[in-house]
Amino acid sequence: MDTNRRNFLGGAGIALTSLLLGSCKKNSDGISQISPADKASASVLPSGQLLAFGTDGHLYPGYSGKHRNQVSVLTAVDMGSGKMIQTPLPMGAGHSALAVGDGRIVCVAHHKGKSIVVDGNHKELATLRSPNDYVYGGHGLVLPDRGVFVLCMRYEDPKTVDDHGQYEIYDLKTLKLLDRIDSGGLHPHEIHIIPGTDELIATHYGDIFVRNPPYTHNTVETKLTVYDAKTMKVKRHYLQPEFGAMVTHMNVTKDKDAYFVMTQYIEGSSKRKAKKSASGGSIESVAEAHDNALIQADIALEKVLGHKREFAIPYEAAQELKIPLPLPFVRVNTQTGDRKVILTSEANQLRSQSVGYNELTNTAIGIYYHSDTAILHQPGKDQAEVLNAADIGIAELRGVADIPGTSCVGFVAAHRGMVVYDLASKQVVARYPYQYFDTVHLSYNPLA
Repeated sequence: MDTNRRNFLGGAGIALTSLLLGSCKKNSDGISQISPADKASASVLPSGQLLAFGTDGHLYPGYSGKHRNQVSVLTAVDMGSGKMIQTPLPMGAGHSALAVGDGRIVCVAHHKGKSIVVDGNHKELATLRSPNDYVYGGHGLVLPDRGVFVLCMRYEDPKTVDDHGQYEIYDLKTLKLLDRIDSGGLHPHEIHIIPGTDELIATHYGDIFVRNPPYTHNTVETKLTVYDAKTMKVKRHYLQPEFGAMVTHMNVTKDKDAYFVMTQYIEGSSKRKAKKSASGGSIESVAEAHDNALIQADIALEKVLGHKREFAIPYEAAQELKIPLPLPFVRVNTQTGDRKVILTSEANQLRSQSVGYNELTNTAIGIYYHSDTAILHQPGKDQAEVLNAADIGIAELRGVADIPGTSCVGFVAAHRGMVVYDLASKQVVARYPYQYFDTVHLSYNPLA
């Protein structure tokens, strides 16, 4: 299989994308302050690409089910022209695409030991492999002033609070591994710079692989950790035990606030029996076991919540036989640990995914995949806004990426559909209706 085979869409891509309804507002460093409503004088979208990285490479042309968990699909969409480059890469569990600033992209796996670096045309430049007993944790960070990028790794089979993850430090120019550093916690996942400081902050899932019914994840030390940006030494932790959930994704505002989301599920005691039946039982016995497992999960959820469920069970949850626990969007002051907890409703905040932040509008965005919502919050405001995926014309909303210097962000669906959305005008300004192969996150590449 030629893993560098790509699909180039030329000028016809404009027809797919550029139903440009207007332009994104720019900051004072930009030239334009054109209102999106001023269609007569509206400029084109900012230059750059939106990067999606999907895990279902076996669905790509030329592949089949035997390639499941072996191929991930990188998609780069030029926002202005709508041209798309889409490439299957020989790695499983593609999670995020990290643009390093010169056209190269670090394609990071999750729960796997192999990641890949490609150039702007998606040609493979290097293969990165985690050490024995560790796997990649999903995200990375570029530190241009140090000339390095950082990747997160978790311990492969954590059983105690001492089974810490690590950070790998790579040279930006040579792609050579420089160092590995203890993360100070269980499964570091997403790491960011804290603006105006010499500090970094990361999420730690904080779970161990020891069963803890009825919860899917046994969270023993879930937290945010702050580091010295130069030495990567731990400076302080902000533990979040009361939520009983993994701290997964996060972003940081210009005012040094970290917004984060969490993940936890409730399972029934017969889930394992249902899985066993599916491997060898009759159609009737499989269906009955599946139904019983879902009923038990629902009963367990009611006990955890202390009241009857107030939301429809998401289709994904019914298929997976685990019901997501409704969980808040949380803002933490990275200097003091003070918190604001945001929960609009249980139905709106099921199974979180990505967190974005737009500086121009000072808006944090939390994605809730099983609710098909984005929760929008501006520091200083009591109430959050709920943006439904249907309002922007897509379904299975999963990823968000800021478009720096503008009031726009990109949103991507897990399977089909990507839009650019103007937070200032509350309008969709472009659409890119391609297939994204169960993409998990979205990122911005400044070099188109």
